[in-house]
Amino acid sequence: MRRPTLAAALFTALLSPLLTLAGGCGAGPEATGPLTLTVAGSGEWLTRWAVPEFERANPGIKVGVRPAPADQAALGAELQAGRGADIIELDGRWLGDLARAGRLKPLAETAGPGADGWTGWAQIPQAVQGLAVFEGRRYGIPRTVDARLLFYNRALLRRVGLPDPWRPASWAELLEAARKLKAAGVPYPLHLPTGETAALDGLLPLLAGTGTELLADRRWAGASRAVKDVLGLYDQVYGERLAERLDTPDLARSRFAAGKSAIHLDTDALWHTVLDPARGTRPLPGREAAVGYALLPAQRPGGGLRGQDHVSLSTGTLRVLNPATRDRAAAWKLLTFLHSASAVEAELAGRPRPTPRRDVNARVLAADPMLRFAAEQALPLTAFPPPVSLYPRVADALREAVAAVVAGRSPGHAAESYQRTLETLVGGPANVAG
Repeated sequence: MRRPTLAAALFTALLSPLLTLAGGCGAGPEATGPLTLTVAGSGEWLTRWAVPEFERANPGIKVGVRPAPADQAALGAELQAGRGADIIELDGRWLGDLARAGRLKPLAETAGPGADGWTGWAQIPQAVQGLAVFEGRRYGIPRTVDARLLFYNRALLRRVGLPDPWRPASWAELLEAARKLKAAGVPYPLHLPTGETAALDGLLPLLAGTGTELLADRRWAGASRAVKDVLGLYDQVYGERLAERLDTPDLARSRFAAGKSAIHLDTDALWHTVLDPARGTRPLPGREAAVGYALLPAQRPGGGLRGQDHVSLSTGTLRVLNPATRDRAAAWKLLTFLHSASAVEAELAGRPRPTPRRDVNARVLAADPMLRFAAEQALPLTAFPPPVSLYPRVADALREAVAAVVAGRSPGHAAESYQRTLETLVGGPANVAG
């Protein structure tokens, strides 16, 4: 038998760790030297802060960073082939299909039964944990999260005698305020999202206020009483010209920033990304004095999801363990480190916004009452869109229903048209509730 040359042996020794880093999923049982883990993600925080900090605390583990998969299909292909990084960052919308297909496994399997004992869970509201839960099983840890709530122009509401802080308790109170504002000459009293954001930013939060989820027990909400009630609210708002029918998200935000719109349903990004006096796309000097905020009320007190008086809706990202990781204990240690209080705070890079962790929010949002309100009041009440690939097509059908109502069609007719489209999308009436 020929013995390998010295050059070949050196080449193999040099190439081996590089192959491990490129392929991810840890080092094999035959590997020598430091264990190598990989993270699929992006941002300077990973390479400049997280990796050095983790390696300093765990000298026997090296961490490589690779780009996150571009889309759900690319990630699914990697996982099916048993490849990919040990820890993967993904959009919450991808979770359901990957879980149903067996590409992702619950944390109880990938990290072991001890995953439920992670101390960090106590800092993440139960509702926010829902971002990483599918059909009752936890698959990862939430990384980012937002909230939807009401913003209002303090001066315009004071003009009609409404209190500040204003805390509407029902849709009826919302309409009552908008009608007072209209009578007082306010051109755009109440903005409910239409157009491209109608489903995510408008209809779904309002649907949560009826106590209804869009997808529950694998059945989609059809032309139910709840859907018709939400469309009925749109009909009242736009039929009574309490909002402008041709609103776009950018136009609606511009009007609010200019003081022409009184009540505005939006995400917390309106505050820290749009209206920020220093860095916003529509900077508003004196923002704190000009703009108030409130939770979105349920249709009636106690009528929201989980019997809540108020509701919200969120989107976000999470990190999961690759089922093919070769050292689950080490990968779980890295995953929980990336979601520790110090890591989450460092990832913000000095730009405060709500995070999944209560303890981090208490520190970084202490000087901003609005963001603290979103984190402490809205996030514990939140829900998420269905994390399945059918959702965007269902959302398109919901947008069409909203557009039909805004254009003057009756809520009942718009709901029935939505029902027909929905049945086609989801495989027939057996998969539709209501």
